[in-house]
Amino acid sequence: MKMIVKNLLSLNTLKKARIIAGDKGVYNNVDGVTILEIAGDQDSDAIELLTESAKSQDIMISALYTVKDDIVKQCDTIKSMHRSNVSGLIVFYYGRIIKAFSREVIQLCNQLCFPLIVIDYEENKGISYEDVMKEIFSTLKQQADYFHRRVISAMWKQWENGGTAADALKVISKFTLAHIVITSFTSKQILLSTEEACDEALIKRVIEKSVAGNNGAMLREKNETYLVEHYHSNKLDVIIVLKTANNNKFEDWMLSCVKLCVDIYHEELALTGNDEIIKLLVEGTLDLTIPILCENEESKWNALILEGPDEGVAKAILRVLDSRNIPYLSGKFKSYKIILFLSGANTYDVQDEIKELFEGRAADICIYLDRIRGKRVMMNYLSSGVEMFPYCEIVFPVRHIIEKAELKLLKDNKTVVRECELDEDILGPLKEFDQAHNGNLMETLQAFMIDFNGDYSKTSQHLFVHKNTIQYRINSAMEILNLNMKDNAQMFYLYNALIAERLKEK
Repeated sequence: MKMIVKNLLSLNTLKKARIIAGDKGVYNNVDGVTILEIAGDQDSDAIELLTESAKSQDIMISALYTVKDDIVKQCDTIKSMHRSNVSGLIVFYYGRIIKAFSREVIQLCNQLCFPLIVIDYEENKGISYEDVMKEIFSTLKQQADYFHRRVISAMWKQWENGGTAADALKVISKFTLAHIVITSFTSKQILLSTEEACDEALIKRVIEKSVAGNNGAMLREKNETYLVEHYHSNKLDVIIVLKTANNNKFEDWMLSCVKLCVDIYHEELALTGNDEIIKLLVEGTLDLTIPILCENEESKWNALILEGPDEGVAKAILRVLDSRNIPYLSGKFKSYKIILFLSGANTYDVQDEIKELFEGRAADICIYLDRIRGKRVMMNYLSSGVEMFPYCEIVFPVRHIIEKAELKLLKDNKTVVRECELDEDILGPLKEFDQAHNGNLMETLQAFMIDFNGDYSKTSQHLFVHKNTIQYRINSAMEILNLNMKDNAQMFYLYNALIAERLKEK
């Protein structure tokens, strides 16, 4: 419940006060009180000082001693207060300092709907400015405390009923008639807003204008007032922006409500900022990474890296995870869509479903990293995945899913990837044979070892030849290269050389 001018007349110190003009303004809000007196009869700056001291929706207390004998200055003073959105004026010592207000002043207050309240000197000699001010402030505090408790209670009830962070902000916004925006401190990306069409560029501009590193920076933009405060909790580093009309005051309890909301919903807010979390992980800024990712270092995560917008297969993957209630984060990094989800009993066959989603989509590939344990390992894998994605597209042109071991091999073997050096000692004889006989042993060997992991049947289907033909070609290649397929070291060397050859071809 807000205090209005009419409520003032029921206070003990103002019971004998009376309103003599501007009674149509008795429903003006009162958020505070300002006392002002200026000594000296000839102070030409009195009205200007009065204007600077006046605060929006404050009730002004003064005896108007400086302008007591000048009707024009009295009118100018009232006009100045009205322009400053002062709620009204309480005049002390009425009948002693100002004998009586003129008809011009009365008419002006009525015209402006500006409440003019007087305290008659003879009847109220024992009442001081301080008495009135203390009672007004005490009443305002009681009402603010009551209002604060109502907001907190409504928000808490909403949380207990399974509400979201967005719902909680709307509760606060409804009570305060202010819009609330929460942004990431690092990226300034909007995490939550009570406005459906929030002007992100404007919010960023407001944040930039606020004093860097200082809490409680208040500024005005167009016809609205913004309060910008940096708030750090144990899970999040965020900026709270309160936005309201210029005639609406901010209160500390508004920020305390929002901070409570942030603390209660930190996990949900962290998940809202998925793009930023992904960015921090890929860029390797481990110290800034949201701790929620791997509070328990035994947690195992799966990661998917896809190229392109949030369409098609990426959305289908998220639907699979949603249908199984699997916790996940998804965000963008440059042109890549990255999805992280926790491993568990309900994720064993997710990989098969994901593979099925890629069937018939020859243009799409995905790097799949399973059972990653710990933030640092996950960070390294994601960084490697983004770095190596273009190479994966070249090295595995017919594969949909590139798995962890293959990514690690490309990443670890930097000479193969970066310099594409072909070891002529191992592949030279095979290239000479194909050139002399117009053969395709190199193509068959690459498909067999790189694309289909040594699967004769899949290789034969891909090359449209019989399985026995594939076996004959592979045996012939091994004889020409003088290699033994049972020697792991030789096969590893051959595998890298085949990758280098494919990269060189591209």
